[in-house]
Order: sequence, then C-alpha cells, then structure tokens
Amino acid sequence: MRDIYELFNEADVDISLYEDECLSEIERKRIKKRMKRKLHLHNPRLQRGRYRLAAISLVAVICLGFATGLPVKALSGVPFFRMLMAEHMKSDEAVIQRYTTTVGQTVSDSGMDIRLDDVLVDEGQLLIAYTVHATDTPLEGIGFPWMSVYVNGTEIPRNGSGNKSRLDAATISFVQAVDLPDHTFKGSLDIQIVISGIPFQNRDTVNGTWGFAMTTSTEKLMRETKKIAVHHQIALDNGQIITVSKLVLSPVSTTLYYEISGGNEWDMHFIMTDQNGKSIEQQSARSNMKSNFNRYPALTGQETELLLTPVIMPGAESEDHVLKRQTLKEHSFTIQIPGP
Repeated sequence: MRDIYELFNEADVDISLYEDECLSEIERKRIKKRMKRKLHLHNPRLQRGRYRLAAISLVAVICLGFATGLPVKALSGVPFFRMLMAEHMKSDEAVIQRYTTTVGQTVSDSGMDIRLDDVLVDEGQLLIAYTVHATDTPLEGIGFPWMSVYVNGTEIPRNGSGNKSRLDAATISFVQAVDLPDHTFKGSLDIQIVISGIPFQNRDTVNGTWGFAMTTSTEKLMRETKKIAVHHQIALDNGQIITVSKLVLSPVSTTLYYEISGGNEWDMHFIMTDQNGKSIEQQSARSNMKSNFNRYPALTGQETELLLTPVIMPGAESEDHVLKRQTLKEHSFTIQIPGP
C-alpha cells in the first residue's frame, strides 16, 4: 500500500473541473431568500430592483465558478456547501460559517473529481463537506463514499451520520459527520481524509484514491462551549441503570451524554423540550455502548430550563424485539441552563 502522506502530496488545489452548470430552481430560491434576509429589505417596493440584481449576480458568480475554476474561497460566502451542513446540523448558516475551515483541495481519480470543501470540528464530532463530480458518468444511485479519517495520526472509526444534495446530473455535495473518540481534541489538529471507493446501487463501485490533508483548530469553538454537569441516574425495573453525566452546549450543537450499565436489554434515548414545552428535535445519537449521546441543534439562547424524558426500546440483548417503545414520563427530569 502506498504511503498515506505520499497520496496527500498529490492533491491538486486548482479547481477547473466543472462544466458551466447553473443551480436548480430550488437552490436559486434558497439563495434569494438568504440574500433578502441579509439586505434587510424593510421596503420591498423601493428595494425590489436592487434585490433582483444582487440575486441574479450571485447566481451568475456561482455558475461562473464552475466554468472558470474560481478558488473555493471565492465561493465561501455563498450558501452552497455550508447550506447542506447547516441543514444537516439544523443550525444557522451564519453560525456554521464562523467555525468552518474552507479547504478547497481537489483530487481526480478513476474519472471522478472529489473536492474537499469545508471541515468543522464540533463537540464529539468532525463534520466534512465535499463535492463529487463525474467527468463522464451520471451519478444516479450513488452512495456515501468509503472514507478513512485520521486526526493527529490516529485513525477514527467511521461512525456517524450524513446527508447529500444533487447539484446537477454529474455533481453531488455530501456532508458526513464522524464521531470523535470520547476524549476531547484540543488546539491545532492535523486531519487527513482518504476516500477509497464510491459505491452505487445498480453498478460496480468506482475504486480509487482521493487523499486530502489540512490543519484546523478547535480553540474558537471550544472557548464558546459550555459543559453542565448532570449526574442524574434512572433505575429501570430490570436492574439497568442509566447515568446521565453531562450536557455540552456548543455554538452549533447540544449534546447529552449518558451511560447504560447492568446489561443491554433496554436501549434508550431522550425527548428534549424547553421551559415553554417547545420540542428540540434530536439530530443524531449513539447508543447501546458504554458511552452514549443524544445530539440536538444548538440552543437559541432563550432556554432557561430543559425537560428530558427517557424513551426505552429493545436493546441488543432483548429477547423480545417486537416490544414497542415506551415513554417513561415518571422518570423525566430537568436541567437548568445558566445565563450568558
């Protein structure tokens, strides 16, 4: 096998790989909506001409970028790659933009061009945004590429969630979240990403090697992250003990950590609502392990109290997998959210 760092050295940072393809109507509407918010159009009648011109110009810049190979940083203010990341995290694009690192490396192999767009290191996860472009073949039925991730030289298991969005017949943007180990990474991080194959539903996997290397830092986000000790225990009738250890509030996510002891007959997750009864939708989770979490979107800053209600379901050791989920309202508990 070739040395991993030799593969990284082959990364081509010139982006001249895309045909002159404009955005879909859905993407245009999203961009116009975002532009309207940023321009603060208090009087639509007076501002309509300026808004239309700005929106049309923005779409033209995006199309020109694919035709002429503009650097990715020239597109960093456009809701293009980060829009998908924000949708995946259920977070605001402007917040995501403050903490992402734009990379813009492109590697070509086996008729496929892969560009690493943005990365974001959050509490317990690494978010990776990248774009796949096929020079000859449509990307119908494409799956998530096979990816290996290394942080400071250590390979990270590929656990996490993802999302994708088609830009045109030959171009798709992906966002993948990779769960980081339980210890917290601090300071400057050297990240290497190697994609070794692109699977398809109805045809063979396209094998190749697309390698990327970059450096980012966690300092800004970690300075603005709060950790709330919880230490709350829930005793189930079968003898299992659920220990909720902490709640971590980062600028882009809310993560509740808990442990399950006494077996895996029952698994668990938590319904979260604020002090007004508003539901905070779960974004991702890891369960049935020694260390588990439920991840939710970042809080808005208006929350003073969170209500957590456990829900149990058959676990890995359950003998009856047809049992339905049970909401244990009698075991609900609250966490106070400190002010700024």
